[in-house]
Amino acid sequence: MNRAVKNLLRMHRCVHFPEVHLFSQFVDYALTDPVEEVMTSIPPEYLPRFRDWIDGLLPGLDELIHLKSGPLSEHEKATYRAIAEWLDQHLGNDESNVPEAGAPLNGPSEAAAAHSLSDRGLPLP
Repeated sequence: MNRAVKNLLRMHRCVHFPEVHLFSQFVDYALTDPVEEVMTSIPPEYLPRFRDWIDGLLPGLDELIHLKSGPLSEHEKATYRAIAEWLDQHLGNDESNVPEAGAPLNGPSEAAAAHSLSDRGLPLP
C-alpha cells in the first residue's frame, strides 16, 4: 500500500490536482485495504487536513449518495467512520503534534468540499 500512496502523492505534487481528490482516493484505498495500512502510509503533514475533510463529511453520511449507484453502502459508511476514529486516536484533539510542512491546517473550503462530493458522484449539500 505504501507504494500506491507514494505514487498518488507524487501525482498530486506533479499534476497539482486538488487535495480533496487526494483525500477521496485515500478513502477509496481504505475501502479495499486495511484502514490502518492506508493511514500509516499517509505522510503526517496531510493528516490534520484529511481529518478536517472527513469530519466535514461524517454528519451527512446517511444522506450522501453516489449518482451512479445510490446511497453509500454500510461498508463505505463504516470505512469513513473507521478513518475518522483512526485520525482521532492518532491526532487527538491537539493538532500541534503533527508537522505542518508549511501547509495551512485549514480544511477545505465549502466550495472545495462541494466539488469533492460532486466528483465522487455525491449530491451537493
